[in-house]
Amino acid sequence: MEYAYISLTILLLFLAIVTAFFFYQYYLLTSIKVENRLMRPGYVWLQLIPLFGLYWQFRVVTAISKSIYGELESRLDKGSLIFNENDSLIQKKPAYTEGIIYCILVCVSIIPIQSLKILTSGVGIAAWIRYIIVLRRFERKLKN
Repeated sequence: MEYAYISLTILLLFLAIVTAFFFYQYYLLTSIKVENRLMRPGYVWLQLIPLFGLYWQFRVVTAISKSIYGELESRLDKGSLIFNENDSLIQKKPAYTEGIIYCILVCVSIIPIQSLKILTSGVGIAAWIRYIIVLRRFERKLKN
């Protein structure tokens, strides 16, 4: 009986963290002008659909990356962003590589080989955190 409570608690914690992450992706897309968005913000929630969500996460990462690029590029044209020499903010695919690595590791972590699951889950969490950090950096640039 106690095992069931622990499992339920872990499941609820996991769902809360994932939901917070999807809210963040939603918020990030809403902070981008409509003309620069490649995906409606509400579409991030399609990642919750079992199995389809594994495919859709790649679409979300790609859309967010291209949307950030479009938004920053449109601001550069208007001269509203000022960068120093070392700021490589405008890259063709901002946050794309970090996001795709995270997505691949999520997909590999569902393969039912225990040692592979353990390895990719741990590295996947680190990649996910890295992706969030990179998104936050671009979010701060978008707020300026």
